Amino acid sequence: MTFPTPFTVQRIRRTRNGEDALGQPTYAESTESVRVHGWQPTSQEERYVAEFTGRTVSDLKLLSPTDDFKSSDAVIIDGIKYEVDGEPLNHNTGWHGFKPGFTVQLRRVDGA
Repeated sequence: MTFPTPFTVQRIRRTRNGEDALGQPTYAESTESVRVHGWQPTSQEERYVAEFTGRTVSDLKLLSPTDDFKSSDAVIIDGIKYEVDGEPLNHNTGWHGFKPGFTVQLRRVDGA
């Protein structure tokens, strides 16, 4: 049994392609449409510490049939860009052959 993938998101893959004049890494970006099960918000928090005043951190869980997301990727959902936060979580073990997929943690910081 598999879950349907009725939604499409845009995955931005960043690949290191060299260094700038100061020795800092430079990256090329490519965008690909990826079919997913869906997503859900996990938290939204406004920071009240003086140095973070006005900063809002929003976290989402992206539910995907594959683990084809890297911690250096970004994802665009409904026109909003989120950064992948860590590696995908595998939910395909211990289910007697049932493979529900992966959870990809996403984060967006506004007002940074």
